[in-house]
Parts: sequence; structure tokens; C-alpha cells
Amino acid sequence: MHNCQNLNTDQRHHILKLLRTKWPPTDDTWWHPLDACRAPEALHVETAWFETQVSLDVLRMRLADAGYAVIWQLFEGTPHWDDDPPPDVRDCSCAVLDARLATGASEAIWMPCNLDWVIYTDHNQGTYFVGRWLLELIEELWPEWEAHQWSSPFYVRPNRV
Repeated sequence: MHNCQNLNTDQRHHILKLLRTKWPPTDDTWWHPLDACRAPEALHVETAWFETQVSLDVLRMRLADAGYAVIWQLFEGTPHWDDDPPPDVRDCSCAVLDARLATGASEAIWMPCNLDWVIYTDHNQGTYFVGRWLLELIEELWPEWEAHQWSSPFYVRPNRV
């Protein structure tokens, strides 16, 4: 990715502290993106369909036009989500126009610095979009979203050419 900077451990922990404050963990011991995804304004969809039916370039452009120039991308830690990730995995701060947003990753989250919204892609090829403004944008960019609400890790994937 271009225009991306790796985050150090202190930066990661600071971001996780912000996430824990905005969306407190349900078990009070460790934070997981599902804590944010339980918000009333959350949409859970089939990642493979999102990747094939929504233009990532258009999504990035719309986010940039709305003032989201830089986003954070965090990956799952070991053994818990909010622990540090393995040494070969790098969290980063990235220009939104270069971010892979909800594509090509498992157990990753993307969010702007003000935490207005969160995108979380899980290991079951499901993606959560959290935050009213983001939900409205996804629904606008993806009229077929309702047909691809996540229901099972065994959902039928689109044929890729």
C-alpha cells in the first residue's frame, strides 16, 4: 500500500483504548470488534459479494470526499484481539484512497481517527459496517445489499472471472 505508515505498539494500544471507551467490551477483560458491531447501526454482510459488487475505488473516494483522509487498520492480536499481533502482521495508518477497506483481509478493522464508523471483516468472510453515516453510504453504493446479509460461513460465493 502507498501512503501507509506502520503503527507501533503504543499507538495500537492507544487506539484500542479509544475503541474500548466508545464500545466497551462485553466481558470487561478484553476488547473484540464484535463489541462495536453490537451497536444499533450495524450491518453484517457477505464479504465475497461486497468485494464483487461494490467498487472499492468509489467507496474510497466517497470517504475521502466526506473528509476521511486517513484511516487506521488494525489486525487481530494473539491470543486475544486486543493483544499485540504476531511480528509479521503490521497495523497501519493509511491514506483512505489506498486502504483495502473490507477486502482482502480476515480479522481486520478499519476506522477513521475520530471513530465515527468501523468496518470489521471477520474470519467467516463476513463484513460489518458500523455507524449510521457509513450504513447509509453502503446501502446507496450497493442496492443489492439486502440479498447478501450474512447468515452463515457457508453462504454461496459469487463466481469470479
